[in-house]
Amino acid sequence: MCLQALGFHLDAIDDFDKAIDMDPDDCNLYFMRAMSMRGAGRYEDADEDFRRAIALSKVKSVANTVYTLRG
Repeated sequence: MCLQALGFHLDAIDDFDKAIDMDPDDCNLYFMRAMSMRGAGRYEDADEDFRRAIALSKVKSVANTVYTLRG
């Protein structure tokens, strides 16, 4: 997320790819990667990741519960 905050979206996408490989059910990773894809002008890829993030956010899991509690 640091690379993303600095505007290095292509590098951030690479990092999010690796994180998603390690935890493919984490909706937040897809959301964050979508934000960087949008920042890099990859709008269709961003839309796909946003859809995936939404679908995963509806799954009952420990990670989603934590995200909900953090609000």
